[in-house]
Amino acid sequence: MRVRVQIDVRKPLKRKKPVLCNGVRSYVKSKYERLSLFGFYCGRLGHNDSFCEIKMMTGADTKELGWDLSLRAQS
Repeated sequence: MRVRVQIDVRKPLKRKKPVLCNGVRSYVKSKYERLSLFGFYCGRLGHNDSFCEIKMMTGADTKELGWDLSLRAQS
């Protein structure tokens, strides 16, 4: 299914969303089109991991990425 939504790009992108259908709760994984500069550590748009403020402040290792390329939808 393809859905167009409006999101606040200052917040991290959602990886999955809970959905209630016929009284059953399940999760739907999200994929995003036109994903350009993206911080895989913090999940926010507009920068890459080299310039991630949150990553620099915490001194995190590159092995601890919270997001991956599975967020990108195939065109």
